[in-house]
Amino acid sequence: MIVTAHGATYVWQGSFDERAIPEQAGFEWCEPGSWQTQRHGIAAKMSAYFDPSARALADRAIESAAIGSDFEVPTNRGNVFLPYQRAGVSTLASRLTRGINGLLADEMRLGKSIQTIGVINVLHDIFSVIIVCPATLKLDWKAKLELWLTTPSMTVGIVWPDTTELPKTNIIIVNYDLLHRWVWPGVDLLVVDEAHLCKNPKARRTKKMLAMRATHKLYLTGTPALSRPMELYPLIKSLDPKNWPTLGAFGVRYCGGFVDERGWNFEGASNLEELHDRLRATIMVRRLRSEVWKDLPLVRREIIELPLDGGPARRAVKQDAELQSEIKSYEDTVDGLRAGQRVAFERGSLVRHETALAKIPQLVEAIVEAMEEETKIVVFGWHVDVIQALVTAVSEAGFGVCAITGETPVADRMNIENVFRTDDRYRVFIGNMAAAGVGMDLSVASRVIFAELDWVPGVIKQAEDRCQHPSKRDTILVQHYVLDGSIDANMARALVRKQDILDRTLDGKVDDKPLDISEVFCDIKA
Repeated sequence: MIVTAHGATYVWQGSFDERAIPEQAGFEWCEPGSWQTQRHGIAAKMSAYFDPSARALADRAIESAAIGSDFEVPTNRGNVFLPYQRAGVSTLASRLTRGINGLLADEMRLGKSIQTIGVINVLHDIFSVIIVCPATLKLDWKAKLELWLTTPSMTVGIVWPDTTELPKTNIIIVNYDLLHRWVWPGVDLLVVDEAHLCKNPKARRTKKMLAMRATHKLYLTGTPALSRPMELYPLIKSLDPKNWPTLGAFGVRYCGGFVDERGWNFEGASNLEELHDRLRATIMVRRLRSEVWKDLPLVRREIIELPLDGGPARRAVKQDAELQSEIKSYEDTVDGLRAGQRVAFERGSLVRHETALAKIPQLVEAIVEAMEEETKIVVFGWHVDVIQALVTAVSEAGFGVCAITGETPVADRMNIENVFRTDDRYRVFIGNMAAAGVGMDLSVASRVIFAELDWVPGVIKQAEDRCQHPSKRDTILVQHYVLDGSIDANMARALVRKQDILDRTLDGKVDDKPLDISEVFCDIKA
């Protein structure tokens, strides 16, 4: 008696008299005449009879869920890969080396992008990379590459809407909406971030992405199938055509396929446990936050720099530059510095308001993209017109919104809070930091987006804490969306740096001291 592996399938071989053994374990009788299973739990009951191929198949399934590893991932000083991230890099690098593409499907906020950079650090035969991502994440990818990439000779370029020639760099970052403009060269590694956006095989972005040529492919998504298994098929067929050869076979087995008056219907779902096991044995690496929460910080803060894609954004940053130039003109004396600070606070507040209004379209895009991963999110702003514009745009995008500003009657605020917490139709909370940043329980959400900032770190911290709860075992992701090159970008870096120091040294004690203006205009007197 022996259990062997053919691809991702365990196959039992034995005598006629032993046929009841695999049947009792849960194996299925399949044509052309053998007992088979693709469920690792079922196969494990027969592990005593595994041959080397079956053992290797079982090991691949186990490593796809590993939450710890001693594997050494090259990194820069000050950066640390968490145990499950080291395991992910090890598994993906090993598979890519053997010609097996990867689907990194870790749950959101587990660091898929830095694991990808870790893979690049490990594989020394990767010299050319294309990274496809949403427009709002292009600068974030560039920043993470600069921080985590260990090969100084690897250069990074970004494709913008007005780009006339592809960057002659080792790594090219491009957003989905620009893919169709170019004939893409073959590369060593193709990285597709938020790959679930290519769920529709008829969409232009999907067709263009699937046509891109690469020696290795690595797709990233925390939600590989948003609503039905069929949405997975374009991705897994692209990554592993050998094990997933035909749409029909996939649809019948995993999409509850049946024939109706229009032909085959693959809108359903079936044999999902088997599909999960089979993905793990072939291309997928996936860990859940609930499995690794002990390794995670209570709060993870990110600064997402938005590109200057439109006229209002460019004008806002131009105003920033003019203000910084004016402040720089003040004499380096006590009176001069005070005058510069006064101008920075007074004029800076107006400029920052214009900046917030200018980035609303990109903020809405980021919120809509976040809702593909999150159940609920919280957005904080400051100005009433900014909050109202966000409420209108997010509502028009099809999401239920709860909002609280200083104009909201105090008697209504608790009811609005309860609606957000208990009604699944309302998935986005948009609030003013002063009116909604204290005393509320918004812990049903684990992502906080700051559309605007406050000078006082304590105000930001209090707003963050609305999503905390003593019983909550989840990292709060705090994202500050800022325009590239704006005052807010410097301000966010100063705030996050100060908050991180407070978290480490004072156990989260709130800091009510406003930022020193020199922390924001840190290069003015350089």
